[in-house]
Amino acid sequence: LRVNFLSSSNAKTWEVCVLTESGYKERHPQQASAKTLFDFLKKHFPDGEYHAVYESGFSGFSTYYALKEYGINCVVTHAADVPTTQYEEVMKTDKVDAAKLARSLRAGDIRPIYIREKENIDDRSVIRIRKTIQKQLSGYKARVKHLLHCNGVEIPERFVRPGTHWSRAFIKWLKEDVVLLSSSRLSLDLLVKQVETIRQTLLDATKSI
Repeated sequence: LRVNFLSSSNAKTWEVCVLTESGYKERHPQQASAKTLFDFLKKHFPDGEYHAVYESGFSGFSTYYALKEYGINCVVTHAADVPTTQYEEVMKTDKVDAAKLARSLRAGDIRPIYIREKENIDDRSVIRIRKTIQKQLSGYKARVKHLLHCNGVEIPERFVRPGTHWSRAFIKWLKEDVVLLSSSRLSLDLLVKQVETIRQTLLDATKSI
């Protein structure tokens, strides 16, 4: 038995297309639930060997892991890698896509993507988040420089050399010695505080990798 399902855009329902080796075909929408799908398969195809495929997207791989827990052999593929007819390109709906995927799975034409073990998912997320944090830190550092420039503040020579810029001494200088054109320096204090917070978050992320 070959089973394919495709989750709709609201992630609350799946469009299920069932194809068997003998050619039987059945389609229906259902609640987006691995248990609901498994119960349906056990009721209608109790002796079947279950295989499922769906296209990668915003829902990630939680569906993949959920189906595997119910003993359903599942693969995930990129939409661009699925053989598509001209009709399927024009008449693109969840029903059409589900049937296309089921047909391709039964024919052995699916190119599955690599999926990490559940235990390693968070490691990859941390790496992505770390890159985002690095960009945020660079952005706030640039804002500090821009603020200093707009207020006519020159960075002392001792902080220009490599290894001294954004050192503890440089942060101390920003906090204690910099005087802006305005009598208030809240804008600088807020930016420096944000830099320190993001730097600590980046350090925590780096240590965990």
